[in-house]
Amino acid sequence: MPYLVLKQVQDNQSNGYLLPPYLEELIPADHAARVVNRVVDLLDIRELTSQEKIEGRPAYHPRMMLKILIYAYSQKTPSSRAIAGRCGEDVVFMWLSGMQKPDFRTISDFRKNNINVLKKLFKQVVQICHKLGMVRLGLVAIDGTKVKAATSDYGAKTKDALKEALKAVEADIEKYMAEGLAIDRAEDTLYGENRAGQELPKEVKQALEKREAIVAAIKEIQEIKERDKTGKKEPKLNPLESEARFMKHNGGRIRLSYNCQAAVDEKEGVIVAAEITNEANDKKQMLPMLEKVEETVEKKPEKAVMDAGYYSKDNLEKAEKGKTDCYVTSRRWEEEVQEKGVQEKEETEVVVSSFANLPLQKRVGAAKEDRVMEDSETRSNEEPADAVRRMEAKLQTEEGKEIYRQRKKIVEPVFGQIKFNLGFERFRLRGSDKAGGEWTLVCLVHNIKKIYARIMAKGGEMHDLTRELQADYNPASKKRGILPTQERVWK
Repeated sequence: MPYLVLKQVQDNQSNGYLLPPYLEELIPADHAARVVNRVVDLLDIRELTSQEKIEGRPAYHPRMMLKILIYAYSQKTPSSRAIAGRCGEDVVFMWLSGMQKPDFRTISDFRKNNINVLKKLFKQVVQICHKLGMVRLGLVAIDGTKVKAATSDYGAKTKDALKEALKAVEADIEKYMAEGLAIDRAEDTLYGENRAGQELPKEVKQALEKREAIVAAIKEIQEIKERDKTGKKEPKLNPLESEARFMKHNGGRIRLSYNCQAAVDEKEGVIVAAEITNEANDKKQMLPMLEKVEETVEKKPEKAVMDAGYYSKDNLEKAEKGKTDCYVTSRRWEEEVQEKGVQEKEETEVVVSSFANLPLQKRVGAAKEDRVMEDSETRSNEEPADAVRRMEAKLQTEEGKEIYRQRKKIVEPVFGQIKFNLGFERFRLRGSDKAGGEWTLVCLVHNIKKIYARIMAKGGEMHDLTRELQADYNPASKKRGILPTQERVWK
């Protein structure tokens, strides 16, 4: 019986190196981290800030911090503690960080303090995609998806419940203040009245902040009730994140969420505009998203397609005045298309068999009759009276039907990739401003992964791509007066 020859794993683990290993060689040439590294090197990051330190060791470079943050989101690792851990364990993170090990608080503060700057970096990444020919703006699909807010659903309360919570918090504040005064009197008796003041206890600070949040939430609920005259249901808010709203997700579950908007270009699925709103309905997002596309790419899309969530007469009338040819369906149109598809499938066999059994002359007569009916219907819809009828007529054309069929193929896969591949189903930051910045960061990561996919589709020749990017698009170098050849060579 032959003996198996096994490697001595334990002995290999204890072996040393004559020369230290070169970290660069441990990263495969076609690894996604190399694209993250190269793209971030091209960005103008002068508005990013790292730790603001007056003394102690120097702050970490914001470019390095941005690299590990973007790569972490691409690997389903948004937690600052998990990122800090991987900087000391994962060879890819070690390479991107240059063997530096920022702690979780530093990573968390960097993300929070620079969340609004990420929107400008997103624009730069979209422009890189445009320079690479990945964005055409021939057809853009706009849609929204619900993403869970950072705060708990169970912390949301009605106005009356918030008033009861406010009474409890104020009672706690009175108790803490009474305890503090008693301690002050005792210390004055012991040490004398001339002593330095001390900060409020942690419990008092937290109670004061909680009272402020509850008061703001009560005010917000009152404003919601004044706007909504129907009074169908008592609104509920979480005082820790009063901007989030309850929204219905797939599967019917209602959760505190934000409505995340994205405009996706048809060519390679690049997100060309991103925004969030606390309105569950998409109606008010149509025109702002079209403006966002132009702001980001500095060019208007030729055509845009949206589902019935964006449909309103006002939107259609305003869209007709713009330069973008919009295709927006109504609920009724979508329902009719679905019903028609089912009926056509059921009736096809019956119609074909009955037509085949007719004599030849009757078949010709039936065919002519059908054609006459179609022509009369077409003539009756040649000049619709208003924007609603004009949109219905446009969607009935072959071009309109084909464009609407493309909508699901363009935008729906992007939301699937973000939620499944990136694992982004819940915000980690509270408040609409920070949540909006985090959504922009996720969309930026998605676009960088699209750049990586393009490289792989071309055979993984990243050196050619980086030379093309460096020569064609480098705002940081241009603003500093540095030629592309003076930039550090990427290996």
